[in-house]
Amino acid sequence: MVWDDHEPSDNYAGMIPDLDSPLETFPARRAAAYHAYYEHMPLRAAARPKGTDLLLYRRFGWGALGEIHMLDTRQYRTDQPCGDKVKPPCAERANPAATILGDAQQKWLFDGLSRSRAQWNVLAQQVIVAEADFDPGPGELHWMDKWDGYPAARERLMAFLEQRRPANPVVLSGDNHNNWVFDLKRDFSGLESARACHRICRHVDHLERGRR
Repeated sequence: MVWDDHEPSDNYAGMIPDLDSPLETFPARRAAAYHAYYEHMPLRAAARPKGTDLLLYRRFGWGALGEIHMLDTRQYRTDQPCGDKVKPPCAERANPAATILGDAQQKWLFDGLSRSRAQWNVLAQQVIVAEADFDPGPGELHWMDKWDGYPAARERLMAFLEQRRPANPVVLSGDNHNNWVFDLKRDFSGLESARACHRICRHVDHLERGRR
């Protein structure tokens, strides 16, 4: 169980609300929303919010089989580029300092994945990680509220998965109210680009050969 945007404001980013809330009153609105979330959800006492902050990213172990890394891609992100929504790429989208996890959470995730000895590593978070181009023609249209609005942050994650190779990484995402399946790659324009699921694919292939 983890939140996304609609608890305080549609498509909010850190302390920046959507158009449904004035910027100057949003801290109070966010604090009230986080407090209501804490009161109505089965969270530990350690998660009690402190004003506008509620530490929600955490880790669950399932013996040697799996480790679930619960992420918060809403509270610590920089603002969405290009005016949010589905837009063509702009220069702001390429900002190398843009983040969807924040520095502290990214370090926590990479440290945890590096130490994990579980057979499967599940990254459970809010929005689609893969690149998705919604322009069927030669142009590009990307959903700026997803990881597509933060390609530098996605590159840091995909580079880590490719280089450190934690066992069987799987990403679970919410938000879209329908079913999508992606291969996660460092370069989505290259068919031969290394996939984050490389160890999953080999493991499944091994099982299939064993069955045959």
